[in-house]
Amino acid sequence: MGPTLKASQILAQANDTGVQAAGGATVEECGLFASVLNTTNVAGALARCPDEIIDAFAPPILDVGIAGDVVVDDGANADDDEGFFVGFPASPDEFDWFSFDVPSFRTWGHTGAPGRWTGDDDGRIVDTRLLASDVHVLNKSGDLSNVNDTFAAGQPCPAQALRVGNGVYVNAIEVLGDRRGDDDGLCEESESCLYTPNVGAYQGEADTPIGPCTLPTPAPIGGVDLFGPATNGI
Repeated sequence: MGPTLKASQILAQANDTGVQAAGGATVEECGLFASVLNTTNVAGALARCPDEIIDAFAPPILDVGIAGDVVVDDGANADDDEGFFVGFPASPDEFDWFSFDVPSFRTWGHTGAPGRWTGDDDGRIVDTRLLASDVHVLNKSGDLSNVNDTFAAGQPCPAQALRVGNGVYVNAIEVLGDRRGDDDGLCEESESCLYTPNVGAYQGEADTPIGPCTLPTPAPIGGVDLFGPATNGI
């Protein structure tokens, strides 16, 4: 019986101790679904596929450097005390879940083991912005491995910023609302754009971007003013 027909037998299913896979799967079938089965045992998960199979097929876990726990008061949040909340909100519907000084990159987590925040734990605001010291995804949007070239106003644009796919600069996003482009978010001809040096959502402290950098002549896509973050990483 092939992996497709036997999928239902090895897909993870919820139980009280975490995730448990049905037994009897072959090496091939375990490998096919290893990323589902491998939960790193954080919640006491149990998988019946051999560890060596899961290790061989599961994606690597990167220790990405993020700001992490907030330990000073978040001025925009009504319920934190230096980033902390004791216990679980007695009235969750009235709790300030979404107001943060950095709304796109902060959220409520908790102080216990990984998992959802419940009445057994205290709450903590977590900041997911990248640290300037991160070596995994900061400034690696070019080939996901090597550090990108330096971005500077008036200097040649980084080679990684000039990558083109389907008629757009793939490592840049359009500046919206400037009455210049079509506001579809793609960096296309004759538009103002922001260079995106990192892997993921965080693209530096770009409230006041710098630039533009200087495009080559001829440029892969002409008429673009390409700006970048003044500071990348915190």
